[in-house]
Amino acid sequence: NSRIDMDFVAPPAPQSGGAQPVSLYYDGGYGVNAKGANQADAIKLVRFMATKPFGDRMMQLLGNISPIPGTVVPDELLARVAALNAVSMPHIMVVYFRFDSPTGSELLQNGVQRMMSGNATPPQVGAEVTAGIARYFPPFQKR
Repeated sequence: NSRIDMDFVAPPAPQSGGAQPVSLYYDGGYGVNAKGANQADAIKLVRFMATKPFGDRMMQLLGNISPIPGTVVPDELLARVAALNAVSMPHIMVVYFRFDSPTGSELLQNGVQRMMSGNATPPQVGAEVTAGIARYFPPFQKR
């Protein structure tokens, strides 16, 4: 709806005047099935999807930020959001730590809420997230 007046606020910087990091979600990737019947066509499609014309068109039609370098963001608000990608970090809790309960997202969301309300410190939340994920993620388990 182009009549909606929208804006956004970047998260606060860790230090006054510093970068305002945002999270990126890496769950929109594409691949080719190694056992697929139409590999040549699939590879051609995936290669096209990595081009600037595809990235530009994706943003025009879907209003989605393209990961392809050099793409033109047609919308001013979307361009401001895309500019934050220069100081972005991957949101690994969504991608890697969702295989059991509690998920990394559950642990982090609850921990950040407690931290923002003054009921937990960042080191406490970090330890709780690590301990929760360690239930099912062997690299976090103490030997």
